[in-house]
Parts: sequence; C-alpha cells; structure tokens
Amino acid sequence: MAADTGKIFACKGCSIGGAVDGVVFGRINYIPVSRRDNIGKKSVVTDADVIVEVYGNNPKALLAKLATSAGCVFSVLRDDGSTGTETLTSVDWTEPLSSAEIPEADGGGKLASFGIRGHVSGTAALATKWVSA
Repeated sequence: MAADTGKIFACKGCSIGGAVDGVVFGRINYIPVSRRDNIGKKSVVTDADVIVEVYGNNPKALLAKLATSAGCVFSVLRDDGSTGTETLTSVDWTEPLSSAEIPEADGGGKLASFGIRGHVSGTAALATKWVSA
C-alpha cells in the first residue's frame, strides 16, 4: 500500500470498469495532505491524495476511460515473482499523459507508448482507497 507509493508495477492485466487491453504498467502515488496544528505547532496529516497512472500500448482503450469514474484493479507481478492485486476505489480518470511523462525503462526507452492519469476521489481513509492483496 503506501509503502509502495511511486513504485511502477508490471501488470498482467488491468480493469477499469471492465478489462482494458494493452496495459503493461501502472503506478500509484500516495501524497499525504497535512496542515499545521496551531495549538501543538505540529504538522498533522489530515487527508491523502492518491494519483493513479496506467501505461499501455493501446491508446484507444485507455482514451475510452477518460472522463469516467471507476474503480481500478491491477493484476501485478511482485518483485519476488508472485502475483497480486492493487485495488483502488472510485478513480476519476482525468487526463492523458504526454510522452515526456511516461517513465523510462532501466535500459533506456519508454516503458509504454501511452498513459492516462486519475485521482482517487473521496475523503475516506487510505486503507479504504487503496487495497493490496
């Protein structure tokens, strides 16, 4: 979950309100939102912004998801070779990614040809927005 923030997951499959063809990688970024407590003079985390990026080689399939709000389930390959799922609730898919925003592979070149970005909506606790299994 939050320990994996910013990590790029190799995907065996992806569902955004239904299967999406051509998805090869996904990334989930957890950004805590904090405010200053005026009494204790400490920074207090009050909410979290969760940003989801999906990278693939089928722009048509990904573009069809823009301007929708749907849960996202990644079937991922873990570092130890096992498989698992990363589930996000109610993602508002808002924008396509430019080629400059697509991460590069370790050996050079882009990981995928296209991507989209969304934001997990709602003010629920992180554990209910992002579930790893």
